[in-house]
Amino acid sequence: MIITNLDNYSCMTSPVVFLSGLGGLLAAVGIVGLLALVPDDPDAPSTTGRVTEIGIADVTSDTFDERADNKQFAPEISYSYEVDGERYQGQGLHWEGTVSYGAPAQVKSALEPYLEDDDVTVYYRADDPSQSCLEGESSVFGRTEFLFALVVGVALLLGAGGLFVMG
Repeated sequence: MIITNLDNYSCMTSPVVFLSGLGGLLAAVGIVGLLALVPDDPDAPSTTGRVTEIGIADVTSDTFDERADNKQFAPEISYSYEVDGERYQGQGLHWEGTVSYGAPAQVKSALEPYLEDDDVTVYYRADDPSQSCLEGESSVFGRTEFLFALVVGVALLLGAGGLFVMG
């Protein structure tokens, strides 16, 4: 089929093309984001370490409104551990890095199992022992935005496909 009247197929006026493009972009961001995250390592070796410092950081960024209800806080925890005779310093609870919370009380709850100078189980990467965390499973917080983008993107693609079939 040869299209001679391109006015009806304009990218700006065709909801099918627009929704397909937006859905494809969101789905791609979701997939790439999920693949880029440091994966859980259920078979990660562990060793005993010692907590060296605990604190709560205000990680409210400049992009957040400065009102009190938009503040973000994150746990700060440092620890030392040894693997094959070599000493390492680690930071953080999860593989994917810092998770922020909306209130200091939530951070205190996340840090509750840990006390300064206490022995802790440290999980580390067998191929790179300098990469470590205190909780071997990732929290869902590092994945939420990418999962949302993927789900919305797929929904838009399916909706655009439905419009195309109906139109």
